[in-house]
Amino acid sequence: MRSVIHSRKLPGKLSKSLALCALLTTGHLHAQTVEDELGKDRIVTQELDPSKPIIVRTMPTVTTTVQFPEPVDALDGKGMVVDESKDLGRFQIGWQQGSRFVSVLPLVSSGSMNINVITGGKVYVMLLLVDVHFDWIVRLVPLGSIELVENLLKQQQQQKQQMKNQAQMPEKPVDPEVMTPAKAISFLDKCIMFPLLEQTKPEAIQGIYHRYNVGTITSYKQFDVELLSVYRHEALDALAFQVRFVPKQREAYYDPQGFGIRVGNDYYQQFTSKASGKVVSNPADPRENEAWFWSSVRDRAGRETTWL
Repeated sequence: MRSVIHSRKLPGKLSKSLALCALLTTGHLHAQTVEDELGKDRIVTQELDPSKPIIVRTMPTVTTTVQFPEPVDALDGKGMVVDESKDLGRFQIGWQQGSRFVSVLPLVSSGSMNINVITGGKVYVMLLLVDVHFDWIVRLVPLGSIELVENLLKQQQQQKQQMKNQAQMPEKPVDPEVMTPAKAISFLDKCIMFPLLEQTKPEAIQGIYHRYNVGTITSYKQFDVELLSVYRHEALDALAFQVRFVPKQREAYYDPQGFGIRVGNDYYQQFTSKASGKVVSNPADPRENEAWFWSSVRDRAGRETTWL
């Protein structure tokens, strides 16, 4: 049976009371069963090359989705079915005209077949295989871009893992430590070096809890200030902030000792900061427009109002 489809139409955050002020603020199946592989990463990326077939590994009872970079204009193949008549072909295909997604469900326990796919003005061959090492998703990218896409995906996975691995605040406060100038300087330095210490010397940052990619923006006449990350030293009851200035003019200035935080009606001046006091529109290094400062709210506000 030969089927042709063409022009088918088928239907943890910062408390709201905390405002930054003048900021200023597929593996192998061990038992030859699908169940053994559930939950494993079976998302693969391939380059879309007209000279090479698109390999799609499928498994009975498992729907595999193929994602194209552009809308699919037509599909053509012998042995595929596009309706619920599962006894008429070897693979059931799900697709809507103009969609970038094609779903594949094998109706046989073994075998293969090919489908011609027309997309972006070109014809590609998609080879469907029934394979115990099946794919959940086959992500297709333009020819020559797979390295870039894989790097971006890797960065996204690393960011998700970092968020997942972020230490949780303890249920009960730890024993407080006496703040000293040396501890103050050490705390801010550890925050600045936190990503490196997290990988190379995690014991050095014990007791410091953090949140990346906060994204809160405070707008001022000469610049906007984006809150990038927040760190809390539980024993010292201290908070450190990393901010980025986004200029609205060629250059602007601010008081590098003028940072502070506001909790409700209370304002807490910074203890110290690392900031240049100048913002430029085209910095040679984006970090030139970043600043760090820290403060403490001990004995003046509850710990739950100063964290996430």
